[in-house]
Order: sequence, then C-alpha cells, then structure tokens
Amino acid sequence: MDADLDPAPPVRAADVLRWMGAHGGRLRELVAEEGRHHPVRLPADDGCLRAHLRLLAEALTASAEPALAERLRGFAGWLDDWFDDQDEEMAAHLARAEGAIALEQHLQWNVTPGSDPSLDAGLERRLRIMGWQRLFAHGLEAHLGPAADGLAEGTLAWIGDHQRELGRLVISMGAHARAALGDVPATPGMLDEIGQAAAVRAHVRQLAEGLEVSLAELG
Repeated sequence: MDADLDPAPPVRAADVLRWMGAHGGRLRELVAEEGRHHPVRLPADDGCLRAHLRLLAEALTASAEPALAERLRGFAGWLDDWFDDQDEEMAAHLARAEGAIALEQHLQWNVTPGSDPSLDAGLERRLRIMGWQRLFAHGLEAHLGPAADGLAEGTLAWIGDHQRELGRLVISMGAHARAALGDVPATPGMLDEIGQAAAVRAHVRQLAEGLEVSLAELG
C-alpha cells in the first residue's frame, strides 16, 4: 500500500511529547502532588517518575485521535490510584531483576553487587524507571479493556528492542543539559542530577514512541 494512503496512527509520539513540553507548569503541579506521599528530591525519585508518567497519560488523552481519546478519558486520574496499588508488582519486578543486575556487573565491570555502591545505585535506579514504565503500560492496557490485550507486552518488547537508541538518547540529553550550564562549575551532585533527569526524560520519550507503535498495531 502507498505510504501516503496508510491510516494515521491513533496517537503520534511527536504530538504527545510536544504537548508535554508545552505543559511544564502542569508537571510541576504533579511533582508537588506526588511529593505529599512519595520522594521527589531527585529527578529519578519515585514521586518524580510518577509525575512524569501522569503527565504522559494526560498528553496521550490530549493528543490522540478522537476515538482513542474517548477511550482514554479518565485514564490520567485513574493511573494515580493504579500506581498506588502496585507496590507488590514493583517489588516483584525488582526481585526478578536482581540476577540480571549481578550478571551485568560481572560481565561489563567485573565486580560483584556491593563492591561499588555508585554502580549499584545507578543500576537499581534504571530498573526502577523500567519498572514504572512497565506499570504504566500494564495500567493503560487494563484501562482500555480486553480490546487492548497485548498492548503492554508489545510496548515493552518494542522498548527492549531499542535499548541502543535509548542509551544514545540519554547521553545526548545529558550532554545538552551540561552544555546549558555554560561556565557554571558542575559539582558531582549537579552532574548526577543531570544524568538522572536525562534518563527519566529518555525513558518517557521511548515509552511514548513504543505506545505509538503498539496502539497502531491494535488498530
């Protein structure tokens, strides 16, 4: 079929991300809300991650084609309660990943868990971000109902297939943020926060891109 005749996807990641970029004030409101019950001191803290994903939910609803937007109505508010109910699933996700963490540390850095606290913290932080991605995808599938069966699996598989792009995106975003400092001396703490913020933004962007693909496949 001629590409020009292909149906438009139900939602475009570019539109979603553009909407998010234009609503920074709303993100700050969500971070403040999350801060009442969850950590928000650092960019990759759970409260900040939840806030970014709640904003993504609002952006999806605002940017989707009318039929999907109707099905997404109420999702952003519903998502907050869904997250609250997923403590056990997050714990299970982290437990399943412990072996993967140990193997990665051995193969890439020839160290064991506990020998490099900063490396341990970085890997654990990455796994928590991925865990929140997973909860979002499964929450969206649950909200949309049986017609969306397989949405989460498809989205997460797409993300898994694009890890190299994710790594490059994190590096690029971090470099842009460091360049924006200009002549301001960057302390280790500042660099860590820049890296965390880049990782969060890159994961959210990739989640939006994966959802564009998987929602289009569902039709």
